[in-house]
Amino acid sequence: MMQSKSIVFVLAALPSGGAERVASTLINHWHQLGWKITLIIGHGKERDFYQLPEDIDRIIIPAGSPSGSKIVALCKNIPYLVKLRRALKSVESSTVLSFLTRTNIHTLLASLGLKKRVIISERNDTTREEHPWPWPLLRKWFYNSADMVTANSEIAVEGMRDYVQNKKLVIVPNPVLLPADQAKPSRSKLLLNVGRLVPQKAQHLLIEAFSIIRSRGIEGWGLQILGEGEEREHLENLIIDYGLQDEVQLCGVVENIGVKYENAGIFVLPSLYEGTPNALLEAMAYGLPCVVSDSQLGSLKLVNHPENGLVFASGDAKDLAEKLGYLMKDEGLRERAGVNARKTVEPYSIEEIHKVWEKIFRFE
Repeated sequence: MMQSKSIVFVLAALPSGGAERVASTLINHWHQLGWKITLIIGHGKERDFYQLPEDIDRIIIPAGSPSGSKIVALCKNIPYLVKLRRALKSVESSTVLSFLTRTNIHTLLASLGLKKRVIISERNDTTREEHPWPWPLLRKWFYNSADMVTANSEIAVEGMRDYVQNKKLVIVPNPVLLPADQAKPSRSKLLLNVGRLVPQKAQHLLIEAFSIIRSRGIEGWGLQILGEGEEREHLENLIIDYGLQDEVQLCGVVENIGVKYENAGIFVLPSLYEGTPNALLEAMAYGLPCVVSDSQLGSLKLVNHPENGLVFASGDAKDLAEKLGYLMKDEGLRERAGVNARKTVEPYSIEEIHKVWEKIFRFE
């Protein structure tokens, strides 16, 4: 069978992040459809967190080692760009897809003059996500040279309108794999949070709110936080300070995350900002009522207070505790919100999001 559709997918790596989760979901889906996928990535499959098909063509180009000097670091990009350009030239496919800011800029520079159709993708809130100099400047200089610039939320697209032509900007929501059986959130007294342990995700606020909840006499509930990052030690100390060692767990990175969604009763995302968070989509797909902050513009497109979840004032642990308390004390509310959450994300199925990507690729 001839494979008439093919793309080159450029990724720096495939760790346990949300953008990488989306990339692996898309790659696996397109591979199942018979597309020819060539993956340009910085490491071999032994370091992949997400599983990809064994027969995916992989071109490995290791990234340069980090440097304390920005000038030295920029110079180290040159050999990488030469190798990336050589790799892009070696692949027959005329369609290139790249994820995340630095990789997008590398791909745009390496593909100059190659007559490839280059599509790049931002996966976070471009108005608030921080990158060190010179990456924000390079993004403004080079993003408009892409054929299409995609993002997973309206706020991310809005953040690029000053330097990318409107006709090139497209919103492509994150896809979600809908489980066959919807979980019953009323069966478990467990709060669940999924995300990197970094300041953006504000897990410290969730731990503080849980302490407030316990002081108000709401008992029998636990909290699990899934993910790793620079804030682990800080969060561990908070758990000890509040005396929550028996109720709150930092579970690290979990491979079979579906089991965690199935066992949870409420999903909580206290982040300061988000694009369209995968974890929220997945939790809603499993029928979990969700609590999110009012500063997450991407999440607010999904959570309709109080029909499928609740919204609290960003940065306010007392308000978060108040909203969680409503759900924790009302099993019927949890059940209704969970059913509505599942219905909300059905348009985000991989089959529906695939249709958007296929229009962007414009295969002939």
